[in-house]
Amino acid sequence: GLYHLDESVDRIETAVLESVIGRQLPMALGSLTGTSASFQDAENTSTGIFASFNWSFSDTVSATLGGRYTEEKKDIRTQVRSLADIDAIIAAPPTEEYLITASESWSAFTPRVALQWMPSDSLNLYASYSTGFKSGGFQGQAPT
Repeated sequence: GLYHLDESVDRIETAVLESVIGRQLPMALGSLTGTSASFQDAENTSTGIFASFNWSFSDTVSATLGGRYTEEKKDIRTQVRSLADIDAIIAAPPTEEYLITASESWSAFTPRVALQWMPSDSLNLYASYSTGFKSGGFQGQAPT
């Protein structure tokens, strides 16, 4: 079999913050408010190929051998920008601007082996071994 996934995320979050001090002492410290936006663009691609084969050695004994090879690639761009004019002595977070980009790829082969014995119509005994795979990822939310 074959599996393929393309995922695209475009996200915008805005934050409007005002400190308690800024509301109580606006003349002394100026406005302690901050308005910012977090922009995120992420692209994820996953492709896998897999197969499973079953052999019957007799009417009661069989074996299964399978595997999957997966490749994943993730790209992310996240940016925080100030949307308000900050003339205050102290600005409320998150007003620090930044731009971060990252890209990473992962791949793995994950096998499966199983043995099955059916000594009667009402009893099925088996043993199975398999491994799994989970790629990494990136924090998508704006940090503090």
